[in-house]
Amino acid sequence: ADARLSELCVQALVGVLAEVVARARVEDARLVDFRLPPDVAELSVPHGSIALDGVSLTINAILSPDTIQVALIPYTLDETTLGRWRVGDRVQVEGDMLGKYVRRLLRKEA
Repeated sequence: ADARLSELCVQALVGVLAEVVARARVEDARLVDFRLPPDVAELSVPHGSIALDGVSLTINAILSPDTIQVALIPYTLDETTLGRWRVGDRVQVEGDMLGKYVRRLLRKEA
């Protein structure tokens, strides 16, 4: 159920880029840190959804106001090309749709 909800919260649109700033292997997973553009960073919350290169993922951690971390599990590494990301790579990114709606509603009320 969690994976389906995550997929529903992003549209996998393209045009905005994030930069890979770090990678680490922890047991059988890979942790990847991304520097986000301000508009996407403000929508990011721990365990929220984010689309990276069209794949809906869960934010593992917020490392700084503009940097998030995702954890790529073995299934994702085996079934996608996401394990090829290297430091310095730029990837397509889209923030959480629910966050976009909340941001828009708050701006209308201000």
